[in-house]
Amino acid sequence: MNWVLTPDKFLTGEEVQILRKTCKDAADLARSKGQSNSIRTWMIIDLALQTGCKGRREFQPRN
Repeated sequence: MNWVLTPDKFLTGEEVQILRKTCKDAADLARSKGQSNSIRTWMIIDLALQTGCKGRREFQPRN
């Protein structure tokens, strides 16, 4: 499988915000019910987004 990451596959800033809010809301609901799966999912997604897996930026391929 030849999968290439191109700029059209990046999340926009708005998409990142929606994803983070949706995951956080699901985690808060799960916490109130004593569940952990959505909390874990939120943590993984938020950590990835905060450590460099960001939304769309100016794309400059390396030579």
